[in-house]
Amino acid sequence: MSSHSLAILEAIADLKVESQNRSNLIAYQSDNQNEEASQAEENNKKDPLETKDIKNVQNKAEDKKDGTESKDEPSKNDKETSSTPTSKDCGNNETTSTELCCEPNLCGEIITPLVWRWQDILVEIHGAAATEFSKTNGQDSSFDLVDFNPLLLANYKDWFLLRAAVDFSITENGDTDTSLDFANINWFINDFVSLSAGKFDSGIGQFVQNISPRWINKLPSVPIGFDSDEAAPQSEIGIQMRGGFPVCDMKVNYSLSLSNGPRALIDTTNSVIDHIATGGFTAATGNYVTGGRLGFLPIPLLEIGFSLASGKLALYDLADNSTLLQKGRDYNAIGADIAYQLAEFNFRGEIIRQKVKAQIESIAPPASKWQAWYLQLAYRIPTTKLEPVLRYGRYRTPFDMNNQRQWVAGLNYWFTPSIVAKFAYELNDGQDGTVNDANVLLFQLAFGF
Repeated sequence: MSSHSLAILEAIADLKVESQNRSNLIAYQSDNQNEEASQAEENNKKDPLETKDIKNVQNKAEDKKDGTESKDEPSKNDKETSSTPTSKDCGNNETTSTELCCEPNLCGEIITPLVWRWQDILVEIHGAAATEFSKTNGQDSSFDLVDFNPLLLANYKDWFLLRAAVDFSITENGDTDTSLDFANINWFINDFVSLSAGKFDSGIGQFVQNISPRWINKLPSVPIGFDSDEAAPQSEIGIQMRGGFPVCDMKVNYSLSLSNGPRALIDTTNSVIDHIATGGFTAATGNYVTGGRLGFLPIPLLEIGFSLASGKLALYDLADNSTLLQKGRDYNAIGADIAYQLAEFNFRGEIIRQKVKAQIESIAPPASKWQAWYLQLAYRIPTTKLEPVLRYGRYRTPFDMNNQRQWVAGLNYWFTPSIVAKFAYELNDGQDGTVNDANVLLFQLAFGF
């Protein structure tokens, strides 16, 4: 078994011990090295499929190997194990490893419908799905969400990892909306550094990159200001370096990135920036952003993080999404987050802000900023499958009609560590007469595999 596979196995095992509601998906677990072939094959048949997460498989591996793993609630990391090849007789006078099947027309073994190995490449399919019912005050109730999010993981030894996820959802008109959540190739350079290239979740802040999947988020809704086109950056296209290392008795993890800049959507009629789009764009138009996050774990189960990004963004017309061919605007984003697990209590909080600086000669000269923060407390009732959750948040924008305060009270029922039913009620305080001032009842069923 490779050292990197061992690191991931140990990291996820620790997560499962630390909390009953840790993230879970399916992985293949093999027998130990130097066991006889017959015993190895029997173990492969009997060993149960382990559970595992859907995102950021490389993060926890790096943290575990250098002693910097986060003791957070499920952080979307995967459990990866590699079996040690042992010889067996295929009945055709040829000796091969247990990783290869004996069928003459097949080059690899289908271990389970979700896990497949061919020589040094291990391919796994995982994902999540969710459906939701909501009732907003003053509006009709509706089953308003059907979402399926398959994930592909492909490992080459302990050197490279391919991660790709696609999101399928149903629109209001019944059409299917398809989008690429992320797709990146990761190179594990050493025990302290991995390098990624492609599209990845923004490394600014904690919620988007680690807590956002519906079966991990403890409430049916996203904290106000942390959704698309709001205060929290969502995705990047570029390169990213991640890792971790110990500092005395403290553990530290980090991420650094260089990516194409986001876009400021301009309302040309009123000469204002309507919002900042951070979905990840392949056209940089000469504008790039550098940024990252530094996380500190001074004691077990407590993580404090600080994020910063700076660069330039492009200006686009809100009406037709066309480039305005103007000089890029100065842009920055800052954030801080905290997460703490104490027995059955889980506490987290985060603040994030994006700002576009003023520019006199621009079509939209004034500076604009979007800021959001939230605090959340959850308690897993011992010996039950129930988990009450309480969250408070605020969101401020350049426009009064979009400003909002929100209380959310919820109750979760965990059928399994990756299947949850969530009930919640939102108390929203916004501008009178707007949707931001309407309370909402939510029920959501989420399934991770």
